[in-house]
Amino acid sequence: FAVENIRFDVGTNAGRMAVGVQIDYSRSRSDIARIKSVRTMDEVEQLIGQALEQASGTAFIRVEQYEQIDFSSVVYQYASLNAAMVMEIPQVMAAVYPYTGQNRLIELTFTYQNSPEDLLQMQSLVRPVFTAAELYVQGESSHRRKFQQLYSFLIERSDYEVRSSVTPTYSLLQEGTGDSTAFACVYATMCRQANLECRVINGTKDGAPWSWNRVVISNRVYYIDLIEGVRGGSLQFRTASEMTNYTWQR
Repeated sequence: FAVENIRFDVGTNAGRMAVGVQIDYSRSRSDIARIKSVRTMDEVEQLIGQALEQASGTAFIRVEQYEQIDFSSVVYQYASLNAAMVMEIPQVMAAVYPYTGQNRLIELTFTYQNSPEDLLQMQSLVRPVFTAAELYVQGESSHRRKFQQLYSFLIERSDYEVRSSVTPTYSLLQEGTGDSTAFACVYATMCRQANLECRVINGTKDGAPWSWNRVVISNRVYYIDLIEGVRGGSLQFRTASEMTNYTWQR
């Protein structure tokens, strides 16, 4: 990871044998100092989450019990459930040193379309909305009612335009534009902050890529498509058998 080349010379010094070693580094002192050491891949995922929240461009992680994972999937999953903190899902490049063994060093490079300063500014503007949503349902005891109230809180904020954006949370809450993924991720985060079980499901609707939510009420699973509310519908809790025009990996 850090060493480019090592050279040595053998000679004498004051009549004694001596070896002179010269090390050329491919990394800066600051890069090496930024390496964080953890034991498990679960801890690696936690550090990835912290990097995403800080809109960091790189992360250097040494892990004692390395296991192969899909880093792009980890980034997407974290972003989808933490929409209040992650403003843009970056492209991810990963390099692992060495090629074998359990004790490895992971170098992650995150490429954003927006600057870190802009992303952190967006984060500061949307976080109060999530706080307001949490307070909005604080007095409710029924989980079903909480889901309905959070739906109303989100849908009634704006006359939305259904359109994709590289900054889905900010565009949805501040500009009134978002696609099914933006709605599903923002809603899932609001629900999780209100201690409700809610996940993002990715699949197709009528053959086109689509995202919606999976919620649990009284140990029963239901599915919610928030875009229907944007288009003049109402919140519907559907069972799996009622999702006739949706397909996903069940």
